[in-house]
Amino acid sequence: MTFAYSDLDKSRITEAVGGSTDFLNTKDCKQNFRELENSQRKSVVYDLHLRTLSEYVKINRIPRGLRVHLRPTLFAEDKDFCQKWEAIINKCS
Repeated sequence: MTFAYSDLDKSRITEAVGGSTDFLNTKDCKQNFRELENSQRKSVVYDLHLRTLSEYVKINRIPRGLRVHLRPTLFAEDKDFCQKWEAIINKCS
């Protein structure tokens, strides 16, 4: 199969078509909209998370997933030591 146009015809046709080919590499508006929607969704999730954590701080409570129930193996009978241990664990969690 041979090409139907000569070199002169090819150059004449391609020169008649002007403009840039950047449109092939640009994102369409739907993709930009999806990216904007995703970033707004992330912003709302982070804001809600921040507000939730601030409410926990206001009422002096450790969030449920961050609570640690560790007990000391040494000096487990010493009440004063256990209270200090628990205070350190609560502060770290």
